[in-house]
Amino acid sequence: MKRIFAVLLLLVAMPCMAAEIILFEHDNFAGRQMALNGTVPDLANSDFNDLASSVIVRSGNWQICEHAHFGGRCTTLAPGRYPSMNRYHLNDAISSVRDLNERGYRDGGRGPDRHSSGYRGPSALLFEGGNFSGGQLVVEDAVRDLADTGFNHPAASIRITGGSFLVCSNVDFRGRCVTLGPGDYASRPGGLDRISSARRVDR
Repeated sequence: MKRIFAVLLLLVAMPCMAAEIILFEHDNFAGRQMALNGTVPDLANSDFNDLASSVIVRSGNWQICEHAHFGGRCTTLAPGRYPSMNRYHLNDAISSVRDLNERGYRDGGRGPDRHSSGYRGPSALLFEGGNFSGGQLVVEDAVRDLADTGFNHPAASIRITGGSFLVCSNVDFRGRCVTLGPGDYASRPGGLDRISSARRVDR
């Protein structure tokens, strides 16, 4: 009877499980901390704006950005422990946090939904693997060097949700470049052997 009750309790609790990220005030998970279970577009409304120095992602994939509303330098973090934000150039510089697994933003790999709170207009989603698999990085404006974002794998597929984006083989939008309009690109387009930078070009 106890075992049946335990199973029923687990089944009831499972739908309530959500992605979770914990921000820490100091390196190596020290100091004050703040746990989040959903997107926060502006940490200025909390007491943790520009304070986080280390991060633990318990579940889900999260985008952290230096400016409010996911502007400026951003990086995507998968589940794991990140003892210092220095390597991402985001130490004491995180102002917005986005749950990439929220329904409507990343629902079965279909990409952003224009009616979701996470959608902020045209973007380029870069995927680690072909056919939109693996981790992903969202580019809404420009990224001069993908390595600076912590996205250390060469993007193998791309989804453009709107607008036009220039993607280039070298940093600072140099080397071989291709301009992409809205659509799905299941493999690297235009014969690119790698993608090192990307920016929106239709403004």
